[in-house]
Amino acid sequence: SAWRSDEVSQTLESFECVKVCVAGHDHPGGYGRTLVPDREGKYRTFGRVHYVTLEAMLEAPEGSTSYATMEVYDHEVSVVGVGQATSRRLQTSEDGVFT
Repeated sequence: SAWRSDEVSQTLESFECVKVCVAGHDHPGGYGRTLVPDREGKYRTFGRVHYVTLEAMLEAPEGSTSYATMEVYDHEVSVVGVGQATSRRLQTSEDGVFT
């Protein structure tokens, strides 16, 4: 895990404009959301920010590829994986409707 990751995720969660945090070079890749206190500060719930780590290109078999592009819409972000990369649809607005 990243040094001071709790502080970093808390800072990202505090800004309404941050919807997705993308990182790379984790061989298996990954997805997660932090647990944050609810509005009353009592219970922990999933935060708003989606944390995506793209798979390392080295994980692709010889002769193939692994990369992703992102499509950004008002209500979602689509990570479109090519080759060994994972595709994901990330809802970024409670009011949004998946298409």
